[in-house]
This record gives sequence, C-alpha cells and structure tokens, in this order.
Amino acid sequence: MHPTKVERLILFNQYKILERLDPENADSYQKMQEILENGYELEYQWKTEFITDDRDVMSTDQCRFVINVLSMYEALQRSYDRLSNKGTIEPRMVEFPGFDGNHEPKYLGYTRFLINREEKFTYLRTSSDDLNSHFRTLERYRRMLAVWRELGESYDLTSEQIQAILNAPKLQEA
Repeated sequence: MHPTKVERLILFNQYKILERLDPENADSYQKMQEILENGYELEYQWKTEFITDDRDVMSTDQCRFVINVLSMYEALQRSYDRLSNKGTIEPRMVEFPGFDGNHEPKYLGYTRFLINREEKFTYLRTSSDDLNSHFRTLERYRRMLAVWRELGESYDLTSEQIQAILNAPKLQEA
C-alpha cells in the first residue's frame, strides 16, 4: 500500500478530527497521525489490514449479477406459489441455495449484506440460514439467468418455464 502525500494528508486530518471528537482515544489517533505524517508504511499497512484489497472488491457487474440471481429466485418462488398445478416441481427446487463460501466468498458476502444488513430479498426461501451453498454456483446461475432472460425476466412463469430455468444447468453440462 503506497498512499500518496495527499491521501496521507487527508487521513492525517481525519485522525486530527477524531482526536478532538473522541478525547478518550486521543492517544491512538495521535499515533496514527504520526504514522501517516512520517510515512511509516509498515505501520499503516497493519492498521488497514481489515480493509478488503482492491482485487477482492465486488465490481458493479458482480453486484448486479447477485441482484439478478436474487431477482430470478424471487420470480421462481412467486410464480411457483401462484401455480395451481405445480407438476413435478417440489418446493425445495425453487429455494435459493446461496453461494459457495469456499470458492465464491465475495458473492456470498454481498448476498448476506443485501439480505441481512440492507434487509432486501428477506422473503426469499433459502436452502440454508447462512446462505452458504457449499458448492460452486456461478456457472449454474449464469445458465439459469440466460433462460430467464429469454423468457423476458417474467415474474409470472408457467410450470414449464420454471422447469426450463431449473434445468438450464443440466442441459449445458450434457
């Protein structure tokens, strides 16, 4: 991490403000000012290690992808609930599985943020409370989204259309 002099000055001033707003922790803020003022790079790297690296940031496209997946599952569930003849579709088949915590942690984290902190999509029925699918989902969701888009991103799907979306990953793998 190599902040510019201007970035260091901005942070220095923020710590100066915090020092005055929070006198109980003034010593800690003064230390940060000294670290920034003198450019002790290793010290401010340690102070910022909890902040996500740029390579781990969720891009706008990745965020939209998550929102589109959640919207698709909303459409699947609302449509399923309205069906009088559900055919061979079982309720668990339209539950949102989540994202894989081992291989898709950014997607899982953003999903948890949207649902738990922003309180969006809270009505979705999910396969697990922690939203961790425990299997890779990105390709599966891309294929499902492609079919849903072909259907006009409808929220009034027939049982055949729901089945087509659910079967999309299987058709591509064959």
